[in-house]
Amino acid sequence: MNSLPSTTTLRLIQELQDGKIDHNEAARRIAQLHTAKSETYSETLITGIVLTGLSWAITGGSLVIPIAVAFLTWDTYMGQRRERLERFKFIAQGKILEYLPDDDRNLFEELLPETQAQKAIPPSYVSPQAQAMTRTLTQTQSGQGIQVIDVARAIAHNLKPLIVSARPRVGKGIIVSHAIHLAKQQHGVMVWMIQPKPHPDELGYWQECDRFLGLNLEDFDKNDDQVATQLTEFFLEWRAQAHRPVILIIDELVKLQAMQPKWYKDFLIPQCLVEGSSGETDRRFLWLMTQSPLVSDLGMSGGNRSAFEFMTLQKADTQEHLESAKKSLSSLKSIPSPEDYARSPVGTLAFHSAYNSWAAVPRYPVPTLAPDRVLSDGLRTTVTISTDSSVRTGSDGDDPEFRVWEWAWQKLTRFPAGKTGRELWNDCPKSITGTLTRDQFDQYLATAVEVGCLLDDGTGKLTHNPNLQP
Repeated sequence: MNSLPSTTTLRLIQELQDGKIDHNEAARRIAQLHTAKSETYSETLITGIVLTGLSWAITGGSLVIPIAVAFLTWDTYMGQRRERLERFKFIAQGKILEYLPDDDRNLFEELLPETQAQKAIPPSYVSPQAQAMTRTLTQTQSGQGIQVIDVARAIAHNLKPLIVSARPRVGKGIIVSHAIHLAKQQHGVMVWMIQPKPHPDELGYWQECDRFLGLNLEDFDKNDDQVATQLTEFFLEWRAQAHRPVILIIDELVKLQAMQPKWYKDFLIPQCLVEGSSGETDRRFLWLMTQSPLVSDLGMSGGNRSAFEFMTLQKADTQEHLESAKKSLSSLKSIPSPEDYARSPVGTLAFHSAYNSWAAVPRYPVPTLAPDRVLSDGLRTTVTISTDSSVRTGSDGDDPEFRVWEWAWQKLTRFPAGKTGRELWNDCPKSITGTLTRDQFDQYLATAVEVGCLLDDGTGKLTHNPNLQP
């Protein structure tokens, strides 16, 4: 049976919550509380005096044995003082959780800042592929070798504002998708996502998102006002909703910066700085995903970046990206060897700023959509699940007419007010139109209206038919 936390522990927690003491004072008091039990100074001295007196009486006044007993007593006394001093320093210098009893530790864990929480990933995060290697990342930093670590679980365990940097096809989406799943299990989080490039093969990664805004920015003009409005409204709605904790994931920052530079500079970057500095207090967490290794490319200075934890994923063939990432993270000093990459079953290493060490990434299952999966409204309008459980968006074989129908239907789901044929033609990417002429494109739209998948509102604007998707 678990014992109840001590009255002193509960009082400290209350004072922390009320703001009467800070975390440094809490550390000092915890150190005093849990090292005081080792104090036996008075018992040692009394025992030593008694033994010295008895030995003097028994030996008929000889001083040799009493002096020896007195020396042993003094040595024991000083040893106890040294032990308590070391234990006090160990606890008060930020290692509180490592010393507290289990019941007390669980209560303090959520109240203590990162600097006083245990910095190593717990051994339980070591992946099954490396059960023989139970060292933590902190031990890894001491030169005991890189091990396979469940990086997704480490991210999910201690929610923080986060930047994930990696080249395409390295696996950042897969890791973040597993972190979403684990964060929901551990913390009951609600997850929102802005996806500027909803790739058909990766939509399964985001199936656990509660709200999803998928905008293929390549389909829009640069600095499109309607897109900027949608992005702003989605962000502000995320901030205002009541559920806590809540995460907002923004993917493809480079794409956003290129296609929405005005919104990115005037709105997103200031909001990122606000969320990085104060969002955590309100249990809001912003996760940013980017291909760029340089924080300066994202519009953040080193000081502003420090509000975010930073994780980079690397493979043996991404050394140029790694060299650039070192400029964004002063603690990233060591360059892994080819043998280090071989420790990962997928050839990928992760460096996380909170742990200042490399870890080998395990092989995570690739998330795929199931036909009976319940999706958020935003994701459901972005993806169609076919009868064979495969994902299709944007095209069906080589039929150009069907490609236009489906693209236009998906496009208009994001614009309830509708668009004219000319606007759709201007927005449609070359990958859809191919060699089509404007007349052919208009004819395909007219046929889509005839069959009912698109609707003509009578003013020249087309809208999608929610009951009939191509």
